[in-house]
Amino acid sequence: MDITYLCTSYYAINLTGFQIGHSYFVGDAYKVDTANRIEEVIEYEIIPQLSEYWFDDEQKANDWAERLKGCYDGEK
Repeated sequence: MDITYLCTSYYAINLTGFQIGHSYFVGDAYKVDTANRIEEVIEYEIIPQLSEYWFDDEQKANDWAERLKGCYDGEK
């Protein structure tokens, strides 16, 4: 898990007019399995929201989805 990369991606997305709130990254589920919870949040909450936000720019949504997935699969 590359937390530095996640934070950098988080900041860059916020600069594009879409803001990911801190509430995605808090809660009891993180105490049990932090790495798995981050993957779940990115995969099932943030990426679908990006697709809705950038419905008119599928490539942008896909590019950001891949960048965020790089936070937990080791690719950038």
